[in-house]
Order: sequence, then structure tokens, then C-alpha cells
Amino acid sequence: MTKSKDTNLEKTRELISEQGMKDLLTKQLEVVGSGGAFVWAIFFLCVTPNILNGFHVSSYTLLGHLPDDQWCGIDDLRATNWTLEQKRSITNRDLNSGGCTVWDWDYKQLSRMSYDEASNYTHRMSQINQPAEVSCKVKGNYEYLNPESTFVADWELTCDRSIQRTSAQVSISLGKFCGSFSFGILADKFGRKTSFTLGAAFFIVGSIMCSFSPWYSLFLIGRFALGAASSGLFYPAFTMIVENICLKHRSWMSIAFSASYPVGMILLAITGYLIQPWRYLQLALTIPSLLLILNC
Repeated sequence: MTKSKDTNLEKTRELISEQGMKDLLTKQLEVVGSGGAFVWAIFFLCVTPNILNGFHVSSYTLLGHLPDDQWCGIDDLRATNWTLEQKRSITNRDLNSGGCTVWDWDYKQLSRMSYDEASNYTHRMSQINQPAEVSCKVKGNYEYLNPESTFVADWELTCDRSIQRTSAQVSISLGKFCGSFSFGILADKFGRKTSFTLGAAFFIVGSIMCSFSPWYSLFLIGRFALGAASSGLFYPAFTMIVENICLKHRSWMSIAFSASYPVGMILLAITGYLIQPWRYLQLALTIPSLLLILNC
């Protein structure tokens, strides 16, 4: 009977001690997190990367849009004095392939004629024997209107390679999927700040890779890193706000944190309107990410 009372007494003391510790921590958090430099430092630390997430997750629509116009530039016709419309009327007459295919004419022979002669010749020959329809790459190269505005033109992600264009968004989605659980494990094991710092490093490196990548494969790796980093920054940042800010500021700061993501999308739209070349636009979205160095 005495042992049972002693055991219950010890359990009661443990509960009181645990509850007292929670009360003490809560009171201290109310004091520290009620205002001042600490609160605003945490707020800035957590909101900044969420704005940057709004930049890159939605930037695909501006960086990888289809060109406004596309046609096939025939190598043998470059030396002629024909206008672009005249060349296209010979190579793509009655074709609706968007510049992916051309008629299999002897363009070297046509280049020795005037435009009127070539037009009459091809019209007459097509009535006798319709030429074959061949890929543009057989006769020349793809050409675009405003090619600098999209990475599609840099890596020729059109026609038979058009499906690869969407890989840019798939890569960032896969990165978010992998980052959501991998950075969560890191945060639980090594702490929120460590996970946040690693996510910031991934974000900066991925942004730089996307801006200066000479190959599409490296660009996709950079997009994957951005996706992983966005998860690595979002969840620890939100948790740090909830855990470190007092009840007085917690509600509105949580709302502001959630609103910072669409703010990033709005800033992306404004930046995309002002900057047309896709590499310059990507660089403009990359430079603010250097602010994450201050957060580390």
C-alpha cells in the first residue's frame, strides 16, 4: 500500500513538473514573441522564401510558352532575295503543320529562280505529282518569332520534341514531392533551422542553374532543386511562425505568410511584363533569392 502511494506521488510530481515547464515556456514565449526585433526577424525569415516560391513555381508559363509564330528556314533559300512570306508560301503551301514539316522540293534549283518563276513551277508540278511532306530538319532549321522570350526556342522543344517542354513543370512538381518528406525528416531530426538553411542553399543553387544552364537536362535539374527547396522552406518556415510567435501576433502573421505566396505570383506577372527575354527574366527571379543568405 505504501509503495503504491509513493508511485502515485512520483507520477503526480512528474505531471506537475511537466505542466509547470510548459507553463513556464509559454510565458517566456509570450514575453519574447510579443514584439520587438525578434518577432520581425522571424516574420521576415519565414515570409521571404514563400514569396520566392510564388516566383518559380508559376514561372513556367512565362519561361516556356510556345513561340508566337514558327516556321522552317530552308538553308538553300537563305541567299535569295525573297521575303519571308514568299519563302513560306513555297515551303508550306496548304500545310498546317506549324512549321514542323515542309514540301520536299529541290530548293537548290528553286533558289536560282525568281519568286514568280518558283511559285509557278511548284504550283504546276504539284498538280502533276504532289511532293512528299518531310520534316523541317531535313531541309533546314526551325525559326521563331521572338525566340529569346522562351526556352523552347533555345532547345527546339517543338514538333516531335514538344512533349519535353512540359518536363520543366514536371521536374519542379517531382522536386516538391521529394522535398516535402525528405526535408520533413531532416527538420525532425536536425531541427527546423538546419532544414531551412539547407533548403535555402538548394534554392539559390537551383535558381543559378536555371539562369545559366546551356543544356535542357541541367535546366531540369535546377527546376527539381527549386521544387525540393520550396517544400524545404515552406513547412519549416510556417512551423517556426506557429512555434515562436505569441498568440497576439500568431493569427495575422499566419495569414500574411499564406498571402505571401500569391504576392510572389503577382510580382512574377509584373516582372514578366517588364522583362521579355527568358534568361533575363529567370535572372531577375534569381537575384532576390540571394536574400536567403541573410536568413541562414
